[in-house]
Amino acid sequence: TRTRNAAEYYWNFNGRVELFPNYDNFMDIRHPPSNDFHVELDLGAGTESLLNSIRDIEAIQAPRSDVIGDTSVTSHIGTDVNVTNAVRSERTSGGTNAVQTTSTEVVENFETIRTVTTQHSQTQFNTQEIRNTQTVGEFVRDISFNPYIREQFVVFHATGLKKDTRHYVYFDSKPVSDLVQPATCAADDPITRENIRTTGAIGANLVTSSAGELFGVYHLPGRTHAVGEREIVISDKDTANAALAGTVSSGTGTFNAYNFGVDKSSIQLSTRQVQISRNRIITGTSVSSSASRSQRSQTTQRSAVVGFTPDPPVTPPSRFNDDQVGDFQDFEDGDGDGAGCADLTVCRHCQEESVGPGPLRCELDDGGCRQYTDGAGIVLPGVPLVGQGPIERI
Repeated sequence: TRTRNAAEYYWNFNGRVELFPNYDNFMDIRHPPSNDFHVELDLGAGTESLLNSIRDIEAIQAPRSDVIGDTSVTSHIGTDVNVTNAVRSERTSGGTNAVQTTSTEVVENFETIRTVTTQHSQTQFNTQEIRNTQTVGEFVRDISFNPYIREQFVVFHATGLKKDTRHYVYFDSKPVSDLVQPATCAADDPITRENIRTTGAIGANLVTSSAGELFGVYHLPGRTHAVGEREIVISDKDTANAALAGTVSSGTGTFNAYNFGVDKSSIQLSTRQVQISRNRIITGTSVSSSASRSQRSQTTQRSAVVGFTPDPPVTPPSRFNDDQVGDFQDFEDGDGDGAGCADLTVCRHCQEESVGPGPLRCELDDGGCRQYTDGAGIVLPGVPLVGQGPIERI
């Protein structure tokens, strides 16, 4: 005969399920900018008005012109040649030479063009707007209650289940195995949310280990399950009714979730200020050109004798000695005092003894008394005429 112990049909595996997290007290705090109250304080309008009034004053602008380029170019524009001749008389032995001097002046003409580049600048005031916004206070405008659990990941770790058996997950009595991912945790790592990592795709089979452990990640969708206390059931039954009616291997965990919405507002105080900076700006550039002319001259001279004029022959004057003439002093002016013609213009004796065309005149000079006529010859009584006269006393 054969016997069989039917006690195994009454054995149950009551597992323990640990959730990460097991509590979600989410509070959705909303603070949209449209809820804020804005207060603006303008501190820069007066400064801008003052700056607009004074920025056009020339003393404020401080205009200035600086030479940034100065170049000069000199070019040769021509040569002028001036030739002048001058004749002068130059005494020499036996006559006079006519000496001609030729002066040649070579003048080179140059033109210099100077180009000056000038940069013009002035002072300019610039303004930069600075806005500073501060939150003076914050307050709650509205609190609302969201009836659904928010979307999130719920990681679970089940122990005490039947080994090497496929299990199914139910959340709030609804099958959710198609939203669960198999996972595992290293044997040496502590069992925490951070150390549990997925090992398969979403919806893959969930099979317990040889020790009856099961890891998984439930992708809880948003706006599906109501907030409050909800149970997550892991069972070896593939339907929810079967899992609730009775199961050999199962475990249950509790998940609590709340979802609140808080609308907040604040008072924003904005201050507007103006920061002033002074910069030097370039207002333009001008170019001016000027031309000037200069000369460089060099003169050479050359002299040559172009003629000669001989001197006329010189006839020595007639001369006589007192010994030959005799008492010449008594004869000079006829008064017998031997003093010559000191007080007479014409010798009375000469007038009485005049010979030739006459009248003979007798004048006093350093040489004594000279008798002469106007080109007709000079004759003294008893002395023959030698030469053309006048007759000098020697």
